[in-house]
Amino acid sequence: MAKGRKRTPDNLKLIKGTARKDRTNANAPDPAKELPAAPAFLTDEALEWFDLISDRLQRLGLASATFTEVMTILASRLAEMEALEKDIAENGRSYTSDTQNGFIHRQRPEVAMLNEARRHAQSLLAELGLTPASIGKVSLGDGKQKSKDPWEGFGNGA
Repeated sequence: MAKGRKRTPDNLKLIKGTARKDRTNANAPDPAKELPAAPAFLTDEALEWFDLISDRLQRLGLASATFTEVMTILASRLAEMEALEKDIAENGRSYTSDTQNGFIHRQRPEVAMLNEARRHAQSLLAELGLTPASIGKVSLGDGKQKSKDPWEGFGNGA
């Protein structure tokens, strides 16, 4: 059972400028500096997704080999969604089944599988900072050094 909001990673707090010494884990490991490499077992479709995810994370400055596994799962889920969407487009969202009392329309199992894959993919996208809500938590800054003096500019009309 969930216990409230997920903890914001310390590196995102530093980027956002909201890091507090009393809430930062000084012993937390840093993500690897190396870029992620796609595992050999990914399908061609999943490999395309992995490369796309990696490119987007690189542009945000968040790409790291530390996140290879979650990126692999996300790429696999996105490839699965693509295949399920294609299957549903070809075969429809429901089928008719013959019963003792006549016919009944049922939802195809692929529809439920697609919905579950979508929920899981959305969760993984948020974990990686690739949703509109989660990307709003990241700031690359304006390149200006912020003053360490909180009183600077106070009293001179600023």
